[in-house]
Amino acid sequence: MRAIQRINHNAAICEDGAGRQLIALGRGIGFGDMPHEVDLDVITRTFYGIDSKYLAFIDEVDPEVLEFSAQLADIATGQLSYELSPNLPITLADHIQFAIKRAREHMVVSLPLERDLEQLHPIEYRLGELTVRGIQKSFHVRMPRSEAAGIAMSIVNASEELVYLIMHVNRVASVHSDK
Repeated sequence: MRAIQRINHNAAICEDGAGRQLIALGRGIGFGDMPHEVDLDVITRTFYGIDSKYLAFIDEVDPEVLEFSAQLADIATGQLSYELSPNLPITLADHIQFAIKRAREHMVVSLPLERDLEQLHPIEYRLGELTVRGIQKSFHVRMPRSEAAGIAMSIVNASEELVYLIMHVNRVASVHSDK
């Protein structure tokens, strides 16, 4: 594997043996002159298909939160019957990092759609509850129960079908606004 662009000391945009670009995490991957070969033993996690607009989040997110989020995305992918955006680990990490910050500052955000989410998306909501318990255990912070709805919403929003629909609606709206 070849690191071609530094994100930070422990993350880099890389190219695999087949020439596909990916994000690789691991101790010191982004350190040194670019490009350079990366020992596969150093790599702890890879992400394919990440939109470039999310690269800045990787640099800003705590690596432990990113790994936690990547594990959650893996679980969600196995539990759900629809495709999820490859950006989910990054967007979840961003959401979870701010949820942890809010919890530590004793800020509670009310989500009026919590019960609707629980009814309409029960699997995603249960994943949100699992995540809240995992955050409390892994990061030693008390999370409000309502945070499960925020996590569930992040997962629902990562549906590839929903992402495609939103892009299509935005294109149609753009065409009509130009007339």
